[in-house]
Amino acid sequence: MAVSWSESMRSWMHGDLVNVQAFPRSEAIPCAQRCKGFPVLVQVTGAQWHGEEEMPRPGVDLVVLVDLDMTIALQGGLSIVKQALMVVIDKLGTKDRLSIVSYEENAPHSMELTYMSEQGRNAARLMVNELAGNHGNDIIVGEGAKILRGREDEEGDSRVGCIMFLLDSSDMSVYDNYHEEFSSEFATYTFGLGDKHSPSLLKFVADMTGGTYSIVHYHINEMKNAFELLLSGLTKIAATSVKIKLRAHERVAISSIYSGGHDSRVSPDKVSGEINIKDIYTRERKNFIVYLTVPNGNNNNMKLLTVSGQYKSFIAGRRLPHMDVFVLRPGSTCLPEELAIHREVAAELVRMQLRNDVLYMNTNQPYQVNLIWNRIKSSEEGRGAPEETLLELGNQVDEIGRSLMYCSAYRLSWLTCHKWQRGTTIWASPVLTFTTPEQHEDGKEEQDNPTDY
Repeated sequence: MAVSWSESMRSWMHGDLVNVQAFPRSEAIPCAQRCKGFPVLVQVTGAQWHGEEEMPRPGVDLVVLVDLDMTIALQGGLSIVKQALMVVIDKLGTKDRLSIVSYEENAPHSMELTYMSEQGRNAARLMVNELAGNHGNDIIVGEGAKILRGREDEEGDSRVGCIMFLLDSSDMSVYDNYHEEFSSEFATYTFGLGDKHSPSLLKFVADMTGGTYSIVHYHINEMKNAFELLLSGLTKIAATSVKIKLRAHERVAISSIYSGGHDSRVSPDKVSGEINIKDIYTRERKNFIVYLTVPNGNNNNMKLLTVSGQYKSFIAGRRLPHMDVFVLRPGSTCLPEELAIHREVAAELVRMQLRNDVLYMNTNQPYQVNLIWNRIKSSEEGRGAPEETLLELGNQVDEIGRSLMYCSAYRLSWLTCHKWQRGTTIWASPVLTFTTPEQHEDGKEEQDNPTDY
């Protein structure tokens, strides 16, 4: 039987699903100057889907681990969780599968991976309605990965497996005794429900697996929005893997690569490098800084770096076009605008420095975060960054400082968000969605609604 593809489908299938751009710190480097840490920004973006029908994408195998305290359940929290989980069931498509695992009578109780047909949705709703408030993360912690490893049908690597872990307890036994259960094989997106959960535990799980840690109050709309933020990304995956390749030229060496939590490496001879991204959503943007050692020289137009690579999508693998990064090397005095830091490079250097300083700050002295931010804002990078970047990060700095007065949750969730450059929810709103503005068919941009992905 012939398959009929819409114009949007055909355009998507034959277009570039991943776009890469690269920006040097400045247009020029004086010919007599030798740079030891010249930054080049490599920006990777998932293409936007314009079709009205469901985007062609890999099927998602999602395991939801539910670990709730009986006390919270008796106070009405379980009812809110049940209502919010209906969003997960409704957001998954018919090609997606869902498994739900809870803890009952000293043993995990689970629904096997089930396609979200109408019959499958009804089975999932029944499972959700039967959830009880029993705590046992020391038992169910390994169940999610076990279920995903046991998949048999299959379309194999064309499906995306991941885990949602909902927890409202501060029991640290899973951290102390079961850390070997976590691996980067399947990303685990953790949700701390209420204010009694353990932030350090859920950040630990997220860091170990390549997921993120969100914080959600027992408020129905807030919890629904948090789950929808995650599902809106999982059901719009542009590429299941991206490999960026870097090659230096003309006596230039790659000193290091800053990639957050993403895998990166530099060859022993410093001539080549590589960045690996496990998956990227449509409109999601990830930034990486490549530091170069640049010799002096009088080349009028010096080639520093070539960026290339490949990605794998639901449709097929595809190579990325080669992109060369040049700088001017004038022998005479450079113009100020030629030496000015690129706005996008400045923005990423500011974000990167803030994350590093917040990671290692003394949390017993909350005021330190404001001192850190004032120093970064007054730096050359801070003066060159876009005002909207400074405003957004400044608001987050204020919240980190306030929240450290009574708990570490905001800071830890914020760190996972910036480590993977992927949106998380902290209380009522996303921290950052790391998405590009939505482009309509007429080319106009629409800014994201703060409660929408």
